[in-house]
Order: sequence, then structure tokens, then C-alpha cells
Amino acid sequence: MKPVSLQRRGALAAGVAAALLAGTPAAFAQAPAYPSKPITIVVGYPAGGSTDLVGRMVGTELGNRLGQPVVIENLGGAGGSIGAQKVANAQPDGYTLLVGASNELAITNLVNKKIKYGIKDFTAIGMVSSQPMVLVASPSTGVKTAAEFTQLVSKNPGKYSYGSSGVGTALHLTGEMVKEQGKLFMTHIPYRGVAPLTNDLIGNNLEFGVFVL
Repeated sequence: MKPVSLQRRGALAAGVAAALLAGTPAAFAQAPAYPSKPITIVVGYPAGGSTDLVGRMVGTELGNRLGQPVVIENLGGAGGSIGAQKVANAQPDGYTLLVGASNELAITNLVNKKIKYGIKDFTAIGMVSSQPMVLVASPSTGVKTAAEFTQLVSKNPGKYSYGSSGVGTALHLTGEMVKEQGKLFMTHIPYRGVAPLTNDLIGNNLEFGVFVL
């Protein structure tokens, strides 16, 4: 089906647990040159998803330029907040980085009272990717266009479900926006990331899904 053209509001961004700079010139003089050991990049989603792919590309280039190994650690779940929490709790030495999205950096802590970190706990390095979002249909539905999707779901309220990368994520909010604008009734199925969501969609265990390209 034709993709629903919805630009992802929160482009993927890289953040760190705290500032990389020490407090005084004396501290700089005593500290070893950075980096002097391997760097860990935390991705708050399972391997195989778009954020994971971006993280691995960044990690490869970072390792080549800095001359130190860069390890990718996938900590999927809770809309990316599990990985973000680990980075927020890490030592502020620049050796634990986060490749994250608007989900865990700006949205999740607004909808989940259990989140104990905030945007103030990270120092942004820079935006590394911006991706459009699309609505995808399982082959079992026979849907190939946005019009066919709207017609099918509107005639069968409550029958169909759509998946996203987790509650409170940008993909979840996009799915709810599609429902609201089309006056549609579907059940939301949260996943730990887009990789398991893709498997269920291909396996015809789910009718629709919201993805990033």
C-alpha cells in the first residue's frame, strides 16, 4: 500500500549521559587522552530495527575515527526508556553513549510516571538521522492503498490491530493520530521494537504496523 506520509517529529539523535568535559584545566592536564578505552553505544531497541542500524553505522565510523572499539548494546523495551535509563545512570565520562529517538528522550517520561530520568540528564551531541513514518499492511489483509485501509477498518470496527515499537513512542502516537483523523477503531499492540513487529506482520500474526523507513 502507499505509505502514509507522516514525518517523524523526533528525528534520531545521539545523546550522552553527561558532559564530556571536566570541570577545571587541572583535571584536563591529569586526565588521559579521550578515548583511552572502548566506548559503549546503547540502543534502546532490539537488534535489526532502524535505530539499531543507525547506531551501528555511527559506531563503526566513530570507532574508525577515534581508534577505539565501539560496542553496541541493545536494551529493548518500554519504548526505549530501559536503555536511556542505563545511560542516564552511567558515569559522566563519555564512554557510555545513547543513540535514541524522540520516544525515550521527549515522550515516554510524559506518559509513564515510572520513568526516573529527564532530558536534563543527557547532553546532546547531534542529530544523526531523520526518517519518515509509514503505515504497513500485512499481505493477509489484501490492502494496498490508504483508501483501502480506511475502508476496511471503518467497516469492521474493533476487528483489526496495529503494532508499534511501544507505548508512548512516536510510532504509537502516529497510529493513534491515523485512527483519530480517520475515525477508526483499532487495537494497539505494543512491541519491544520494530524487529519483532516486522516478524509478526510478515507472519500474518498482525494486520497493520507503523514503521520508520
